[in-house]
Amino acid sequence: MNLALAQQSLAGLSQTAAHLWEQLTNCQTPEEEAAIITAIWETQGVQEEVVDIQAELALQLDAEIAAIKQRLEHLKAVHQSALLRLERWRQKLAGLTQLAQGDRTSVVLMYYIKGDIFH
Repeated sequence: MNLALAQQSLAGLSQTAAHLWEQLTNCQTPEEEAAIITAIWETQGVQEEVVDIQAELALQLDAEIAAIKQRLEHLKAVHQSALLRLERWRQKLAGLTQLAQGDRTSVVLMYYIKGDIFH
């Protein structure tokens, strides 16, 4: 009986307990009462085990969630730092590119003004 009850959900266990209480009110003999009281006691014990297991599982899940969140924050920090560094490099490259284009434009203008471009 314990194994079957342990496999049920708490809702199922509650339904079983309610059914046993109903049977207890309809008992005809002291033996039936004793058997049903024993079954109610066992059901209560299984419910306590299920609650304890669920509480332990909830604690383990909370710990795992916290650990994953912490690792995620660390990864964000590492990648944010790398991203900022790459963006800095890109901005410097853009500045150098503009400077180089500006220099070429200046050289072309100087040749044009001097008339060297047509010679």
